[in-house]
Amino acid sequence: MKDSSSEKLLREGPLMSISVAVPEAEAAELRRRGRTPPAPVPVLALIDTGTGRTVLQRGIARSLGLTPVGAVEIDTPSTADVESLEFEVCLEFPGGAMIPTRVLEAEMPVKGIRVLLGREVLSRGVLIYDGRAGRFSLDLSLGENTTEESVGPGGRSTPG
Repeated sequence: MKDSSSEKLLREGPLMSISVAVPEAEAAELRRRGRTPPAPVPVLALIDTGTGRTVLQRGIARSLGLTPVGAVEIDTPSTADVESLEFEVCLEFPGGAMIPTRVLEAEMPVKGIRVLLGREVLSRGVLIYDGRAGRFSLDLSLGENTTEESVGPGGRSTPG
C-alpha cells in the first residue's frame, strides 16, 4: 500500500534540501587571498521547532575548513551536558534565501538527516505546516520566493 503525502509528512517530518556554506565574510577573505572558497555542502535538513538552535551533523563544518567560534553544553533527549562546538555558517535555501547563523555540531541519530533547522532560523520567516495536504512551506524571503515543499516519492521533499 502506497503512503499518502500526509502520512509521509507525519512519519518523516518536514524535510528539505539546503546547503551549508562558509560565511560570506570568510569567503570574501579567501578570495582576497587568491583562494577559492569551498563549495557549499548539500544536506537534508529537518525543520525542528523543538530545538532553539540549528544543529549540524558532526564533521560538516570542518569539511568546509571552519574553525569553532565557541562551545556550549547541550541536552538532547538521550543525553545531558554534552559539549557542542559552535560554528559560523551561511545556510542556503531553495529560492535563494541565505541565512548567516551560528550553529551547533552534534551526531545526528536519524540516518540521512544532516541538519536540524532550529527556531533561530525559523524566527526569520514564516513556517506553514499543512498536515492534511501533506505539505509545508517555509518563507525566508522577506516577501519573495516562498519555498514550498511536499513529501514526494521515497519521503524526500519536492518543490511545490
